[in-house]
Amino acid sequence: MTDFQTAITEFAVRQAEREAQAQIEIQHLKGVVIPPLRTAGIVRVEIGFDGYGDSGAVEECVCYDAANASVACPDAAVEPFRPETSEGNVEDYLPLHQWFDQSKAILADPRHRALRHHAEGIFMLETLFGATIVNADGRSVPVRLVGEQHVREDLGSIPSFADWARLITPQAWMLRGHRLDESVELSGDRAAGGEVVPSSGPSSSVGGRSRIAI
Repeated sequence: MTDFQTAITEFAVRQAEREAQAQIEIQHLKGVVIPPLRTAGIVRVEIGFDGYGDSGAVEECVCYDAANASVACPDAAVEPFRPETSEGNVEDYLPLHQWFDQSKAILADPRHRALRHHAEGIFMLETLFGATIVNADGRSVPVRLVGEQHVREDLGSIPSFADWARLITPQAWMLRGHRLDESVELSGDRAAGGEVVPSSGPSSSVGGRSRIAI
């Protein structure tokens, strides 16, 4: 087979592993979520989601009884699915967790998480370590699920990289283009309070893009 065919085959194998593991997780959630709902007389739940894929947020959650009347959702503690707590050793998963937190060496405060603590970082983890790892008990554990657990425990949800990037205040030095033989003074582009300092000189639009003449 060609390299392309090999890649397609490997992708199909990983996709099948993900789907199989997703079914295991779904069955776990059914077992811990449905009984409390039935006890409360709830027969239908409607959830509004704004976004797509791993990026988005739940807008509302409405529960209905058999008479189609909305009722309050019951309070219940739900044990999340944790593949690594049931089998294996801590050492089996340590490299995955350490990879997420290596950015602490760059910035020793919670902002370091912007580098890898997001949906794209979880897929990167899977690319580097593979779709699954085999723990000390011989069980195949999906790398993505371990990554999702890490990010959720740190942030409470899984943001996208765009969610982090939107919080970055653009600076003038981020917008300029320079020749490699030209020196750039970064500190001069920043004003007190992190405001963007406009560059001097006329601007023009070429090909539908804004250009700043330095």
